[in-house]
Amino acid sequence: MASKPRQQLQSLTREQFWQHHIKSWQDSGTSKMRYCRDNELVYHQLIYWNEKFRQLDESGKDTQSGFVNVSLASAQSQPGAMLSIELPNGICISGVNNETIGLVPQLLRNL
Repeated sequence: MASKPRQQLQSLTREQFWQHHIKSWQDSGTSKMRYCRDNELVYHQLIYWNEKFRQLDESGKDTQSGFVNVSLASAQSQPGAMLSIELPNGICISGVNNETIGLVPQLLRNL
C-alpha cells in the first residue's frame, strides 16, 4: 500500500512523484513488480525513473557549466593591482584597475 493516497501525489511534479515512489519502493523491500501492482503504477515507468535517478546520482546530478570559481583578492591588499582581460579572439585588455573598471563594458561594446 502507498504511504500517501494517489490524489495527494497528483499535485507533485512528475519528478517529485517518481522520487517519492522510488524511495517508497526501496523502503518497502518488495519487488518492483509487486510495488507497482500495489500502488497502481506502470512497471516500465518505475524502471525508467529508477534508472534516470541512478544515472543522475552517478554523474553528480548536474553537468559542469564550464564556469570556474575565481577568488578575488581585495584591491586594498594589493595596491596598484591591474587586471588583464584576454578575449577569445586574442585581443588583450590590460591595465584595468578600480578607476577604469567601469569603462570595460563600454570598451567591449565598441570592439
